Amino acid sequence: MTTDPYASDAGRLKAALARWLTDHGFADPATGATELLHMVRGHGWRVVEALQPPPEPRPTQDLPAEYLAVKAALTNRERTPE
Repeated sequence: MTTDPYASDAGRLKAALARWLTDHGFADPATGATELLHMVRGHGWRVVEALQPPPEPRPTQDLPAEYLAVKAALTNRERTPE
């Protein structure tokens, strides 16, 4: 098991690099992609938090009834023209 929190992002980057190298006729795109990934990570590449998928929504049954009532009122209110 990997302890790298960015392993899936690194894998996607490596696959994208390998596709690009393949498209441009490199003899061994998988090895080239691995080397490029090591260089990029060695220079401080990290996943941008803003690009991460959003967290799973919380189930609403865990929320207090007062909160749900206020939320419903805000969601259903009519907007006034500005």
